[in-house]
Amino acid sequence: MLTNVVVIFENYLPELIGSLFVAHALFFFGQNDKLGKNHLVFASFAFLVLTFKDLFNVIVLSGFITPFHSSASNKIMPAMRAAASALSAILMVVGGFEYSKILGWVRKPIAYLFAMLIWYFLTYLALLPFVSRFLPDIYLSIGLLVLALFFCFTRFTSQAYNLRFCGLLLIALSGYYVFRAVKLDLSWPIETALYALMILGIYRTTIRQLRKETQELTKELKQTKEKIPMMIQSSPFPIIISALKDDRLVLVNDKACSLFNIDKNNIKQFRTEQYFVDPNARKELLHKLSMSPSIEGFQAILRKPGTQEAFWLDISATVMDYENEIVLYSAFKDITAQKKHEQDLFEKAVLDPLTGCYNRRQFQELALKEIRQAWRYNTQFCLMMMDIDHFKSVNDTHGHAFGDEVLKMMARVCKQTLRESDIFARFGGEEFIVLLTQTDLNGGAIVAERLRQNIEACSVPLPTEEMFKFTVSIGVVGSNCSDDLEELIKRADDALYFAKEHGRNQVRVYGEKENFEELKQTALNEEETTSNLSEKIIEKATESKE
Repeated sequence: MLTNVVVIFENYLPELIGSLFVAHALFFFGQNDKLGKNHLVFASFAFLVLTFKDLFNVIVLSGFITPFHSSASNKIMPAMRAAASALSAILMVVGGFEYSKILGWVRKPIAYLFAMLIWYFLTYLALLPFVSRFLPDIYLSIGLLVLALFFCFTRFTSQAYNLRFCGLLLIALSGYYVFRAVKLDLSWPIETALYALMILGIYRTTIRQLRKETQELTKELKQTKEKIPMMIQSSPFPIIISALKDDRLVLVNDKACSLFNIDKNNIKQFRTEQYFVDPNARKELLHKLSMSPSIEGFQAILRKPGTQEAFWLDISATVMDYENEIVLYSAFKDITAQKKHEQDLFEKAVLDPLTGCYNRRQFQELALKEIRQAWRYNTQFCLMMMDIDHFKSVNDTHGHAFGDEVLKMMARVCKQTLRESDIFARFGGEEFIVLLTQTDLNGGAIVAERLRQNIEACSVPLPTEEMFKFTVSIGVVGSNCSDDLEELIKRADDALYFAKEHGRNQVRVYGEKENFEELKQTALNEEETTSNLSEKIIEKATESKE
């Protein structure tokens, strides 16, 4: 047992531990993007194969497994060691080609071809009886020598990637295996020292490489930081960099200073929240940034602090790291003219150019939506048709320009009388239409009467400085008459026609023969008649008493 321990310690442990650490060091060094990721992975696997070979031998000699106690074990064990050593040598050759990169795109095919030739040569050696006993050491010495040559003669632009020192150690290690193959008495500490020096050499190269890359990254980062203010200043757009933590301004360019009235010498006193007209717009922007670190095309109304000067801006924002602080990079584009143009187009599409109320097409679109909503929530609405009385004579007598002024006054009074939720439109010529939302028929008739009275009370100045008064006739229909918009419009128009036929300047509800004033007067007459009857009864009773 003691003999086995000595054999393990002297023959296997130095190579096992040394090859394991070399494999790890080579693999770690190979994780470099500039040289090509995993460019030493084959060399790393070569030493890893040695590790498993020695580990297997240690397990066998330790007595944990005993599969080779037969007479055949004397032939199987050497063959396995030779095969593992040959595989390791092949991987070293391929790893050398991968490291050098001197042959470009033909490197890998040549590496595999060269590896096959070496494999053939090693197989040929295995068939020679006088060399079979030291084949593992011969295999390893050849693989180490080839890998060492690539390490020594490969040149890079940077000395940080130089493995020449490790190549020299590999040559020494190759010589060690040659001497051991011819049975020269070499001490195991030599092998241990060679592996240790090679590990230190690889890690030294790695540290030098990492230090150099760190210096380069630091230099690039410094140059980038120095360029950022210059890039921001030369940008054609206003740019602000603000701290997300407390919203203070960190960096601005001249265009942003001019746009937001910022004092460039004292930017830290400003906050971006001061520029948003609607605070909810800024909350929406921050919400979007919480979902994605970069957004484009966010539109909001901003202003100069302390003024009422507002403008539409298109905002592109990115969350970034600047001088060890999380900041918000914001670039702005003034789209006020574009928004004004869009608003003009919208108004031309939906508004009557003379009166400023909705046109007929927009009324129909909005009224249909309101009707569908009334169906959904089971609410009522009313429809009113209005027409200026004797409007043709107004144009004929005072001219069309004055007629336009009358139409404007009509629209102005209606807008002042109606609610914002009501839909008011010019239906055509001197005819207007209103949809009263959430209003029953009685309420609609009251609103129509109030509107008629307000219009009757207003006046338009004539060129002679006299005041011209005009009246309107109104037809009202309730939502309980029909579910169809065109049918409701027709019935409201019928009520309007009835009002004009019966004297104008009045309100008529569809289906009623009398207007409200007539109904009121009738009720008063009925009250008077009842009172007269009571008096007559009293008189008759008094006379009979006498």
